[in-house]
Amino acid sequence: ADIVTNLPMKDFMKFHSETEGLATISMKTVESHISQYGVVLLDKNRKIYLFLEKPAPMELYLSSMAQRTDLFLHTNIINTGIYCFNKKIGDILHETGLMDFGGELFPYLLENQYDLYGFVKNYYWLDCGNIQTYMWANWDLLRHYAWPITPNGKEYDGIYVMGIINSGQNITIAKPTCFGKFVKLENRVKIKELTSIGSNVTIGEDTVIEKSVIWDEVKIGAGCIITESIICNNCEVGDNVVLERAVIAPNCKISNDRQIRDQTLEVGQQF
Repeated sequence: ADIVTNLPMKDFMKFHSETEGLATISMKTVESHISQYGVVLLDKNRKIYLFLEKPAPMELYLSSMAQRTDLFLHTNIINTGIYCFNKKIGDILHETGLMDFGGELFPYLLENQYDLYGFVKNYYWLDCGNIQTYMWANWDLLRHYAWPITPNGKEYDGIYVMGIINSGQNITIAKPTCFGKFVKLENRVKIKELTSIGSNVTIGEDTVIEKSVIWDEVKIGAGCIITESIICNNCEVGDNVVLERAVIAPNCKISNDRQIRDQTLEVGQQF
């Protein structure tokens, strides 16, 4: 899955058992009241009467007109994509052939008067299916926003480590940051806040890394400046390289003195 969440799963399952509905949908409130999140019509027991994903403005208008005094229209609740079903759902899926839960299955169940419920809580949830939100997810875990989900390893005052860091002289490590196993930092390396370093990574003298994610088996040369970038597995970065909002795919090699800003290197590319 491409989401990070600390959804209280025990409470979610308990709610589903108590309502005895066919399905329960995990939901959470968001600050924005905009149509990209969809709308849901609930009663006070969180039973769902209307469910529209990313509705058009006309659908929003019609849904609001259908409101009853005992129902509540919410335009700031999102479906966070975790579902709990009664075992009868297997027969329904087999009979109908429906596969798209949000676009097909849930509307079908409501039209046929099956009981659906929304588990609505305020918990951490982030879809990290693109580069920007992937970065945010890494930063959020370091900042404990998704507690109790944290980086791997043992925490020492905001710095997570999975093994001993082999470091040279005058090293600076800010917090929060995290490190995998077998990390080597040469003299005067600066690891600034919100940086995640994987395992088997070597970083050369005087290199500065900030708000970046470095995967495993990476070698970074001396004098580099790396900011808000992602370096994937098995990459080699030369000396005096500048990476700014760059994404370096696996097995890439970057020569000395290169600058890459707002750019993505493809798998195995040499630059």
